Amino acid sequence: MGKTEKQDFFCRKHRQLLYSPGKWHVISTLFPPDHEALENHVHRQWLQKNTDSHPTKEMLIVLEGNSLNSLNGLIYPATPGTIFLFDSYENHDRNYSPATGYSVHLWIYFLKHRAIGRILHINKGKLDNAGKGELFLESGRICDLVYQEWGNMKDSSLDSDLKRRKLLSLLSLLFIGMIEHDISCNNAVSGDENRQGKIIHAIHQHICDSSGKGMTVEKLARIAGYSKFHFFRLFKKHTGQNVLDCINDSRLRKTREMLKTGFLHKQISSELGFSCPSAFSNWYVRHKDSLRVNGNIPPSLTLRLVQNHSAGV
Repeated sequence: MGKTEKQDFFCRKHRQLLYSPGKWHVISTLFPPDHEALENHVHRQWLQKNTDSHPTKEMLIVLEGNSLNSLNGLIYPATPGTIFLFDSYENHDRNYSPATGYSVHLWIYFLKHRAIGRILHINKGKLDNAGKGELFLESGRICDLVYQEWGNMKDSSLDSDLKRRKLLSLLSLLFIGMIEHDISCNNAVSGDENRQGKIIHAIHQHICDSSGKGMTVEKLARIAGYSKFHFFRLFKKHTGQNVLDCINDSRLRKTREMLKTGFLHKQISSELGFSCPSAFSNWYVRHKDSLRVNGNIPPSLTLRLVQNHSAGV
């Protein structure tokens, strides 16, 4: 049997765009966006039921097509070379509006010490089955650098121009690193089983590293690139654990750690990404038997949580 021909993740046209910072337009809350916000009544109406936010940092790079996307309620043109930076819990479009014409988008999802790149082909708001799978970067120094500096720049005293120049330098390193990885690795012929296993184990580690903060099956399935049902099945297959049990176990570990050091109810709720302290209280009541520290739940904590739960705070 002859050797299977390698199919590159990036075509020549897309590589050329990623090599060319002069063609980029960055939309971010780190500095004034390179595109002016615009108003579009149809997209605004659609956004009312299709806005998302989550703890995972993401980037959207427009490779082809003209469409719209939003950041924190402001709508921007998504033209070739536009790069959207969606920081943790920043609002943006969920999926694609039916008005979205043919477009090719590169999404990059940042997990701890890892990143997943995925190219999506969109037409009339729906995904075409024409993607080339994922580009998986594991334990990459460039990924860590971009992730860390992205966070550092939020509180940096640098002026907007310096932040922008720094970010463009980081993005250049990231894109070149991804293209280099694409050239050197045979992503297309590594096999579905191996590819699935890598993605699922990366997400499993992401859940553990982040203590399950603000995570849902729907959001994790989106990062993995599968439907909720298929992701649920694959997670069980590759880890031996139900994904909901994994999220709860990670939250329980973090809760026990915080209890030992005397954190307050509201602090634990916030750290774990619950929508409000009462949601944490309800979760606590269901899992209190697993929250024991050295066999016992600290009396002061039990009293605080029961009081808070009864008061609905």
